[in-house]
Amino acid sequence: MNTSEIVQLLGVVYLVFGLAFVFNAKYYKWVVKDAIKSKTTVLFWWYASLVIGFIIVNFYREWTLSGDGLITLLWWIALFKWVFALMNPQWFAKFSKVFLKWKSFNMMSYALTIVGILLMYYWFIVL
Repeated sequence: MNTSEIVQLLGVVYLVFGLAFVFNAKYYKWVVKDAIKSKTTVLFWWYASLVIGFIIVNFYREWTLSGDGLITLLWWIALFKWVFALMNPQWFAKFSKVFLKWKSFNMMSYALTIVGILLMYYWFIVL
């Protein structure tokens, strides 16, 4: 998996999720709140994210001052976040409740959309 493929994937995913959260905030807030209540669902997503993170970090280790280095840094940050979440589930539950407040949820929705647009720009224009 190279930089172009990762940027393509992340750009599409962030843009779609961001727009979905912006235009259907009530529904997705309810979905996230419901998913957080289920400890089994949370554990499944933590495990799946950890496995995906380990796979990507294992095969993609470019530490340069370019898009490659940025993607590597983002995956390492995500990986550490999920390891921390598995080791501190009570803290992560509190963090999730803060995230579900309308202002935080809306900010995250717009941030996802903006990051998706920037990654799509990087994919179509720069790469």
